[in-house]
This record gives sequence, structure tokens and C-alpha cells, in this order.
Amino acid sequence: MSACLKNTQGKPRTATIKKIKIEKLKEKLRDKNLSISETFAACGVDYNGAFAKIFKEVVWMSPSEYRESIMK
Repeated sequence: MSACLKNTQGKPRTATIKKIKIEKLKEKLRDKNLSISETFAACGVDYNGAFAKIFKEVVWMSPSEYRESIMK
């Protein structure tokens, strides 16, 4: 996938891919029928804590906190 992305914004491809995955996770977290780990799997990310930590660094909330905040 990274080979298909151009570095058009001066950011490394990995940063662009990370941003896309986080946006996809945020979208999928709206589906309360999926568990958090199923949401990560649907986005092609292992729910092993590493990407959950990245999610929290970017969104300022854990995936479960984010889900709770959008379900209010």
C-alpha cells in the first residue's frame, strides 16, 4: 500500500498510512456490534496494545473512550 501513496504533503508514507488507519478505526468504532478487537481486525491492525497506544496519542482517548464519547 505504501508504494501506491505519494509523499505529497511532506510526510513519510508510514505517517500517511497511520492516519488512514486511525480514520478507518474511528469510523468502525461507531459500529457497537463489533468489539474493539474486531474493529482493529477489520482495519487490518492487531489489537496488541501498540496501535491502541498510537490511537490514544493521536486521538487523545483510548479506543473504548472514543467509542463511549461518540455514543453519547
